[in-house]
Amino acid sequence: MKKLLFLLLFPIFAFSQSITISVDYAGLIVEPVENEITPVTDLEIGDEFYIDITMDNSDNSERKATYADIWFTFKNDAFEYLGVINPLDGTNNWYTYQWPSIYQFNNSSTATVDDLYGQYYTDHTWSSVGDENSDHAPMQIRTQTAGPELTGTVARLKFKYKQVQNGFDFSESVFLRKASVRDNTTGYLFTDVKAFPNQTFDNAPASTTVTAQFKVLFPSTLDATLFSAGIYTPDSDNTWVQPTGAIYENLSSTGTLNVTQGFNITDDFAVITNWDGYVVDAENGDYTIPFSEQYDEIVTISDVVLAFNELANRGINMDETGNEFNYGIQYMNADVNGDGSFDDQDTYLMLAHVLDSDNSSLLGANPAMVMASKFYSKADWDAITISNYSQYPNGTTLMSFLDNKVANTQQFSFESAITWKGDVNLSHSTAPPAAVNTSAIAKSASLGVLASPQAARFAINPDLITISSGLVTELKDGKVYATVTLDPGTQEIAGLQYKLSYDNTKLTFDSINFETVNTSTNFGSNKQNYVKFGSFIKSGDEVLSESTKYTLIFTPKVQLTNTLGLIVISNTDAANKKGQQLNLEIK
Repeated sequence: MKKLLFLLLFPIFAFSQSITISVDYAGLIVEPVENEITPVTDLEIGDEFYIDITMDNSDNSERKATYADIWFTFKNDAFEYLGVINPLDGTNNWYTYQWPSIYQFNNSSTATVDDLYGQYYTDHTWSSVGDENSDHAPMQIRTQTAGPELTGTVARLKFKYKQVQNGFDFSESVFLRKASVRDNTTGYLFTDVKAFPNQTFDNAPASTTVTAQFKVLFPSTLDATLFSAGIYTPDSDNTWVQPTGAIYENLSSTGTLNVTQGFNITDDFAVITNWDGYVVDAENGDYTIPFSEQYDEIVTISDVVLAFNELANRGINMDETGNEFNYGIQYMNADVNGDGSFDDQDTYLMLAHVLDSDNSSLLGANPAMVMASKFYSKADWDAITISNYSQYPNGTTLMSFLDNKVANTQQFSFESAITWKGDVNLSHSTAPPAAVNTSAIAKSASLGVLASPQAARFAINPDLITISSGLVTELKDGKVYATVTLDPGTQEIAGLQYKLSYDNTKLTFDSINFETVNTSTNFGSNKQNYVKFGSFIKSGDEVLSESTKYTLIFTPKVQLTNTLGLIVISNTDAANKKGQQLNLEIK
């Protein structure tokens, strides 16, 4: 009985038939080599190519597929649809229709995605969502014959790759959605219709899969997150604009920015980096640091002393250079008036900036980063020397031009050095390469210090000699007094600079009293919520000794019982007569 049952059932299984439908790449519309198909991985933006819709019947001995209604979608922002070819040469009835790209296909809740029959006859739906929400255009192909079977290629679609932004998602660019297939001769409806082997076409042109990262080589004295940047390209009017999809955001803590979106290997690109200055402070409230305040920490008294020393130490015939400077970039940064040479006009402009005399800022009337910053590719930065620095541009800029036109490269990594007009000791610039002025190295070695001009911000560089200052605040006679004293140790101090921050919601700055030697040039200026002050001795035998004292006087805006938390020295700078920057600690 069991054997008979098996024999009765066996023919049912034997004649079970399945239809598979696939989307297959079929070569370029115009092949460069006759009878050869360009590999799909070689396709690029602008190429015109074929996609075949193919069908296969697992067993056509009993039933043949003579009717098919096939629906698919394609990404019309990736492809330009060029038309369809009927490969059966008119031996079939043929119907095609492209629907507008305002619809979204919603898969059946009961059928699997590759079950084209189930998707067709169960609860799939099309939703009208509008062009802005649908990146797929629906298309229908309906074909039937009077007897010959529909097999192999039943439709040949023609597409062209559109120009898209780098990183575009090409997955499911063509997507088989549903299908109905039957044998018109017997009226048999095929119920096993699957998408196989390829339900989708996903190829991405190599040029759109390029990744790119940009990095500014910030020194430890600068906070990279206070800068923002983005990738730009020139338009038809040669105006630099951001390409489609590009981002503009703050740099990471390591100075990096992903510039993949909008990047390619054919157009001209530059990254524009600018000052942002926005500080997130959960405890006291967010605030923004003006660039002019940051620049006051970049160009300081130690830059002035070093620049004056380089000019003064030119040998008996006043024709020597490089006795104080170790790097070509130092001459470039010292040329603050941009006339192509470093001379006493530059040193006095630097001094006027530090003294803040008559608002003589090196930034001019526009206190923006573009007036001070300079960017160089890492290769150029490493190549600048004392003998060749005049061959490199020395203008201020926000732009880092990218060397992106490199064929057969998928991953780009760009590094840019940053430096500043007036940053003579390179305290806030990218570390220069190892090759330096050998005469300066020998001189520095004889003095027992490092030859590197890399400087410090508020006593953080252990390689520099350390001196100290004291700060005492007191509330007396209705005023707040802040007294700053100096302990130079064994150093002969030629320049001092302090940044004393105060709570301007509770204090109003009145004045500052200087107790220094007669030949000292003293300076002090109020900057809304901090006071920049100090002293400079240009020449002679006198130095700033332990008798140096500064007294700053404030008037309270509110009733005070003490001075706790009202005043702090947030930045310092010092240099000795030899032009060496010193760590200046506050004790």
